[in-house]
Amino acid sequence: MSALVEEVVCPSCWGEFDPADGVWISRHPGLMGDVRLGPDAQERFQPSRFDARGFPLDARGQACSEVACPHCHLALPRYFLEMRPLFVSVVGAPASGKSYFLGAAIHQLRSVSGERFKLGMLDADPERNALILDYERALFQQRDLDSPLDVAELIRKTQYGANAAGTFAAVRHGGLLLHRPRPFSYRLETKSGHPAHLEKTDDPNNQKVNRILCVYDNAGESYLPTRQDPHAEEVTAHLAQARFILFVFDPLQDRSFLNEVEQVKGPMPPPKQITGQYEVLAEAARRVHQLRSGDRGAWPPLLILVSKWDAWHQLLPGVDMSEPLRQGSRAPVAGLDLERIESASDQLRTLLLRLCPNLVQTAEAIGHEVRYLPVSALGKTPETRPGMNRPAGPNGEKGLPVEFIRPRDIRPTWVTVPFLYGMARFVSKLVPKAERKLEPKEKQVAIEKSNPPPVPSIQETSPKPKPPAKATIKPIEFDFDPEDLK
Repeated sequence: MSALVEEVVCPSCWGEFDPADGVWISRHPGLMGDVRLGPDAQERFQPSRFDARGFPLDARGQACSEVACPHCHLALPRYFLEMRPLFVSVVGAPASGKSYFLGAAIHQLRSVSGERFKLGMLDADPERNALILDYERALFQQRDLDSPLDVAELIRKTQYGANAAGTFAAVRHGGLLLHRPRPFSYRLETKSGHPAHLEKTDDPNNQKVNRILCVYDNAGESYLPTRQDPHAEEVTAHLAQARFILFVFDPLQDRSFLNEVEQVKGPMPPPKQITGQYEVLAEAARRVHQLRSGDRGAWPPLLILVSKWDAWHQLLPGVDMSEPLRQGSRAPVAGLDLERIESASDQLRTLLLRLCPNLVQTAEAIGHEVRYLPVSALGKTPETRPGMNRPAGPNGEKGLPVEFIRPRDIRPTWVTVPFLYGMARFVSKLVPKAERKLEPKEKQVAIEKSNPPPVPSIQETSPKPKPPAKATIKPIEFDFDPEDLK
């Protein structure tokens, strides 16, 4: 039996409670009606009787196995009693490509976390993760890999308001009906080969490393300042709890950026929708500021994900977009190359400062730590066909071209990097870092370069320049001592 955490954090209301104080969900069909969730929900109760296996019995003698939060009464996967949570918020304007990014990122994370980092990633609640599982199947489990598919039909738009019932739950509290967000949740557990792995599942030291990853996603309309969704602020309250925030930015919705791309590649299909991406980011910042009582120093790190890299990569020719992973010579796990990621962020920031200055200024006015990461959910720019357009708009405007992609050509780029970077930088012990260092002789060269000798006179012969120092990869470095956990 796995050890329990000292304090459970509910992923829907963020109330904290002792595992022993959790309420249980009755199973007998005659025990319907709950003070928080209404007449159609099973009754919640504090157990006083147990069967021989230790399961609590409801008022009709049925053994119960599901636990719920004592504050909001929403059901919790038992893993929340055994692991500390890691909250991550994904934000973006309508039509920014959030759903495509999430489907690709979660699918890729499942494999790279296990193969390269010795971290098992499993669905903590497959039923509530069904939407992301649908995204993954649409992108990576098509039966016919060569028939072109309409990109717009691959993944349905994220719903909001009353149509998004699967992403929130209505809870009565103090006479009010509150809408609580329901995240997608995944178990992150060390495997054999990870330096912090412990074979005994009941060892409480496992809780120092293992996490339950909670990813919150709302429709872009939930962040619009126009308040299209009357419960938007309730269902996006996770922003204040996030360890880091991912903001998905579609640069092709920005006219200056699109013009720059067209100068290099020629005419591009117009964006299917132009939304207020800067306003959405500013509104998200306002909500964080309000929920955290104006404490700017406590704001979570902000990672700006500039999507559709496949369409604009010519604007950043110097960025190496191969997976930023380094295999250690003495460790069975890979390390994340933070230096290369930081370099890509710096180059992308320079480009955005020139083409989309509002984005950079808004982001850096919000967060004390901001990074810019190029990503591509598809990895290939969709194709268009002459004469194949969508129906005309309501005002008679010409329909947009239909975009196609073959499932075989879908190869996401850097979609795992935002999650891995966030875990490596802001969550101790999960993802190791690969750091660069100079060898002793190269250090001396670097010192000499940083302290050049006086400029020689015109009569002196100029010395032959020394070759630049080359960085080598040192063995994987961990941000903790693995021996502390053994």
